[in-house]
Amino acid sequence: MKTKDGVVLSEFEIRKLYPQISFSTATYEELGWIEYIPPPPTPEEVAQREAYEAVVAADQAAHVAAKANPVIQYLRDHTPAEVEAYIDSNVTDPASTKAMLKHFGVALCVMSKRNFR
Repeated sequence: MKTKDGVVLSEFEIRKLYPQISFSTATYEELGWIEYIPPPPTPEEVAQREAYEAVVAADQAAHVAAKANPVIQYLRDHTPAEVEAYIDSNVTDPASTKAMLKHFGVALCVMSKRNFR
């Protein structure tokens, strides 16, 4: 811990200098002169944080891409009956079926990452 004067003291030293302060029950006013300086993160913590931020960035990019997909926009903006009619009229052969399944897969992937992590 660091005092306002910039002197770094251990908790033991603070307890020795100020025995009247109980760290478990002290108010902010009693400890207001102390600035807590957290220890620097370990390399493992840094790597874990970077990995987490990479996953979040990838999820966000996938979400933005899915929102731009016109089929997913249609699915989002229309009723179930309208979606059924859209599928009946636009899914007519194996190639269009495969394309529609890809859209469904993308939508499911993005939603599951947002809702099930």
